[in-house]
Amino acid sequence: MGVVTDPRVHVHTHAGDRTLDRLGSRPAANLLELLAVQAQRNPNGVAILAPRREPLSFAALLDQIGYIRTMLDGCGLGRGDRIALLAGRGPDTAVAVVGIASSATCIPLNAAATPAEVEHGLVQTLAKALLVPAGASTEVKEVAARVGIPLLEHSAEEGAPAGKFQIQRSQPAAVARSGSVIPSDIALVLRTSGTTARAKIVPLSHGNIVARADKACRMLGLSPADRCLNLMPLCYNHGLNNVMSSLSAGCAVICPPGFDFEMFLACMRDFSPTFYTASFTYHHAILEWLEQRPNALDGNQLRFVRSGSGPLRSRVRADLEKILGAPVLEYYGTTETGAIAANSPDGLRKPGMVGRSPDNDVAIMDSDGNLLAPGEEGEVVVRGSTVFGGYENDPAANERVFRDGWYCTGEQRPSCRVKAHR
Repeated sequence: MGVVTDPRVHVHTHAGDRTLDRLGSRPAANLLELLAVQAQRNPNGVAILAPRREPLSFAALLDQIGYIRTMLDGCGLGRGDRIALLAGRGPDTAVAVVGIASSATCIPLNAAATPAEVEHGLVQTLAKALLVPAGASTEVKEVAARVGIPLLEHSAEEGAPAGKFQIQRSQPAAVARSGSVIPSDIALVLRTSGTTARAKIVPLSHGNIVARADKACRMLGLSPADRCLNLMPLCYNHGLNNVMSSLSAGCAVICPPGFDFEMFLACMRDFSPTFYTASFTYHHAILEWLEQRPNALDGNQLRFVRSGSGPLRSRVRADLEKILGAPVLEYYGTTETGAIAANSPDGLRKPGMVGRSPDNDVAIMDSDGNLLAPGEEGEVVVRGSTVFGGYENDPAANERVFRDGWYCTGEQRPSCRVKAHR
């Protein structure tokens, strides 16, 4: 994954032409280059799917990313600038995230947040613009004016493919700030409380994104033959990583605009996903629904189901596997690390275990900073290319969580046993 063998690719797109010209035979270094690889290999392959929308191809996705870049350029926004996005679940949000992150820095904010929460998020993350759906509330739109940043609105024309939309800007054009991102540039800025009540800022570089996507593709054996049904909101790491890793493997990503059983069934029936991914809360709900309709998904094409964001009860996992006829794979990780241990569709799976890490260093550390022998109890620590570089503007937190290059997860429960990989 991530290597282009042909130095020239004729995909007509604002952002893609320059990127594909540069790649040659070297590995992809940023999110845009990952997507450009797929546009080269299979330009007509399906990238984005959604109910009641036409499919969006990889070539069209790259073209839409180029359009987003052009619109940001016209606002004087580019590399290094932070653009907040009111992030829901649907296809337009998915494409907006990858489009912004490909040329600037994206700050996904929860679409369900109150205007006051949105305002706090903008101030805390130093956003320079806010992109919202045209149907967003007046109160949310007024937040941008109070903060003193431009408001951009996006809307899709009737009949537009999934993820294809227009952007309206309220301010006059400014001097463009276009420029190609590099691996150390920040692609995403996420907010997480972790083990504290106060939200911390987690910047993720393009290097982090590329490493996480590559790792997910290898752990799950993803290929263009797969289709991912993403049930997670796109303001959190779980949903964002689903979208980016799947697209980087050439998978189609199904992005329903909401979550309920009828929508879930419709997506399973109409798009035949090879896997769906969700948190334990969603899996519990799906199991309850399926127990009332045990034959609703007979004949499904699932080769596995993925679960994260928290432990899944063993009964729920076993019952889902029985009804769906596919293994339920759990993974362990945080916003700061990405998935550091995960089950594989073809690997050894044990009840209550989240698996192993193929490349990150994972170890157990005692309170004095000593690495312990495999199987001993202590704090799980991790290092590697998927791990973020540190919380923003929080030196005290960074001093607590980093020791000699290791990120300390804070997981110190007696049941937490991880086999060291050094």
